Amino acid sequence: MAPKPRPRAARPLAHSVRAEWELLGCLLTQPAELATVKARGLTPADLTQDDVRTVFEVMIGMADAGRLDGAAHVLGLVADELALGVMTDGQAFEVLSRAQRESVTVANVPTLADRIVNDAARRQVKRAALEVTERADDPAVSVAELVEYAAARVAGAGGRIVRTDRLAAGKLGALTGPALDHMRNRRDGLEKPVPLPHGWTNTRDELHGGLWPGLWLLVGGTGAGKSQWAFELAYSAAVNDGVPVAYAGLELDAAGLVARLAALGLRKPPHGHSAVKVPWSALYVGKSEPLAQLGTPAGRAVLAVMDAAPLYMVTGEARGWDYREIEALAVELRRKHPEGPALLVVDFLQLVSSPPGAREDAKERNGNAAYAARMAARKHGITVLLVSATARSFYPLFAGANAKAGGDDRPLGDGDPARLTGTGKEAGDIEYACDGVLALCREPDRGASWLAVAKARMGPGTTGAGAGWVRYDFDGTAFTEPPARGSGSTVPG
Repeated sequence: MAPKPRPRAARPLAHSVRAEWELLGCLLTQPAELATVKARGLTPADLTQDDVRTVFEVMIGMADAGRLDGAAHVLGLVADELALGVMTDGQAFEVLSRAQRESVTVANVPTLADRIVNDAARRQVKRAALEVTERADDPAVSVAELVEYAAARVAGAGGRIVRTDRLAAGKLGALTGPALDHMRNRRDGLEKPVPLPHGWTNTRDELHGGLWPGLWLLVGGTGAGKSQWAFELAYSAAVNDGVPVAYAGLELDAAGLVARLAALGLRKPPHGHSAVKVPWSALYVGKSEPLAQLGTPAGRAVLAVMDAAPLYMVTGEARGWDYREIEALAVELRRKHPEGPALLVVDFLQLVSSPPGAREDAKERNGNAAYAARMAARKHGITVLLVSATARSFYPLFAGANAKAGGDDRPLGDGDPARLTGTGKEAGDIEYACDGVLALCREPDRGASWLAVAKARMGPGTTGAGAGWVRYDFDGTAFTEPPARGSGSTVPG
């Protein structure tokens, strides 16, 4: 007869491990929150991660000695303390760096502490259950003794569980104040969207002033100009408005990135210089006359403002770009620029790879990448723009009039733009989870480009005929809205 398998030992829950690192990151930022953690009943024994427990114990000792009161450089003080025989300098740097990357807003400290305490109590219950199971195998123990023992062990473990009133935290009265503060801050200009390029008046009307924090998807067919639209947005935001931008161009090398940006700069040069139309592709392949433009006063001015702008370009890796890099870039962006609007562009979604060892099909990979982008946007209060190809079956819909999709044969610029939602390549579900979906279409026979605001959580920016559509002229380098259709109107013209 085969022996009975032993019950599984208690293991830390995945979300508890994440919570421990997030909590440590918060405490390194605001050590005064150690008092909050203690009040929630959390002890070093509740922590499953050895490195987190070690730093936590060191910080408690320093706080009890009054060494963290009013300290301006907590991270350095903790690192110095760890170096006194607790960890090597390299270990301390690695642990503290990870905690910083995982850090969330301090308002989450009570919730994180409760979660860790609860999970510790769950592990205690599991250990008690193992002991009860083993004692039940002993025929010398009576049923009455077993029941009494089990009740005492489980009751002792369960007594630590923190029962959080989630409904009380979500009561409307508790939400109204912070929500109204957000609205007033936006009214007063204290919270702003990522600004759009100058001259994109109708686009600005449709998007309520710009790209507000959250996850946005820009979808379009090959040759529609998706990357160039995103480049123009990024260049203008960083150079003209000083908004920090991180641009992950996964299909371009450094020369391609610089060529696109320089061509945009020459098209819209700094004040006092004349615009010059130079195709970015001509710069990229090294044609003499276009390159000579970068040696002119206008060209030198463009290169100077590009160098000074808070614009950070990231090129793709030879083996792909892991979607966990989205969070890492967001952390770095906020570390350099902790306040105000910020933009992170990933160009494009289908080139993002899975973590090493992960077995994911394309839809799973894209879904996890979008989830990572959405979490980064919300956690750090930034705007994330994912650029996505459209499925080939939808190419006709993005190419002009009389293209039938779901029985809809209206031309671009007419009807409900929401019909372009769900057209991304292996990304349909993602589009429904985004805060906004922008579809970039192009009519080859008319030479016109259209931006359809297929989805925006904040609602339509305009009403009436043509609402949700913006027409552009696109010459391969820059998008330009045609002359006036009237402020606040997007009637096709």
